[in-house]
Amino acid sequence: MASLTSMTKRYHHAPYPAISPSNPKNNQAGRTVAITGGVQGIGYATARAYIQAEAAGVILLGRTSQTLQDAAASLQKIAKSTKVTWHVCDINIDASIEKFWDYVASENIYVDILVLNAASAAHGPIVPMLSKLPLLREMFYANVCGNALMAARFLDQKKESTQAQTLVNISTGSIHCNPAPHQALYSSSKAAFTALLQHVADEVESSTCQIVSIHPGVVYTEGMKRESHPDLAKVAVFDEVDLPAAFSVWASTPAASFLHGRFVWAQWDVEELSGRKQDFEDQGFLKVGLQGTESLDVASLFDQIRKKDAEANGTS
Repeated sequence: MASLTSMTKRYHHAPYPAISPSNPKNNQAGRTVAITGGVQGIGYATARAYIQAEAAGVILLGRTSQTLQDAAASLQKIAKSTKVTWHVCDINIDASIEKFWDYVASENIYVDILVLNAASAAHGPIVPMLSKLPLLREMFYANVCGNALMAARFLDQKKESTQAQTLVNISTGSIHCNPAPHQALYSSSKAAFTALLQHVADEVESSTCQIVSIHPGVVYTEGMKRESHPDLAKVAVFDEVDLPAAFSVWASTPAASFLHGRFVWAQWDVEELSGRKQDFEDQGFLKVGLQGTESLDVASLFDQIRKKDAEANGTS
């Protein structure tokens, strides 16, 4: 099998017809999407992509009302039929999350699609560990617990659509980078939530809610400019911000149902991926797990152990 970074022969840095929001096959008419971290970067581009795909409603979520209001006003100018609204929702604060979902329920708003884009990011050494534990708790609280509460309230809505919900988790390729110097805090928390969602997908049928985690690519956002080395822009090959945005729209269509519970890169060609159905028969394919060995079905774990013991002892 090809390496993860070359999972498909075609590798994209920008949107292409199969995932384009203007492709009629990716149309999102009649659906409402909520996007955390929606005021800039990937979140803002994702909102714009759903508008291009003719979503009925786009709800921007973020921490400050003024930036949300400005972003919503800017997006509404390009929207033909989409209603763009905003709501303060901080994934670091449970009460803020609960307030948002209580609001949509009170307004009889049904969220068909949830894009979890907001995250806490911190880089640097994890050793000495004792001094980094407060920051570790903070990262896990936002990136795992906060996002889990968002997902839980999303799934707990009263069903008002015959079409499956979609949950798109904007994860990161660093969850499977080894080694990943100074990434322990961020990548471990993002890996934990990605793993959590794949287990949720084991219990939720894709016909109920389609769950896909994606690595958005290397996008030179304002956040990256602030946190990265000044010379990074000179040596790196960046992906267009519209690539993960368009991929998220495509991931919200029935065509992406085979990716339920999986982790994929936005750069991988979706038509090639969909042609590899035999690989997806492995329930561990493109999921967080142990490298270097086949995936394991927990239901048959003890049967396999007994079989191996019998073979080793020369008995049947």
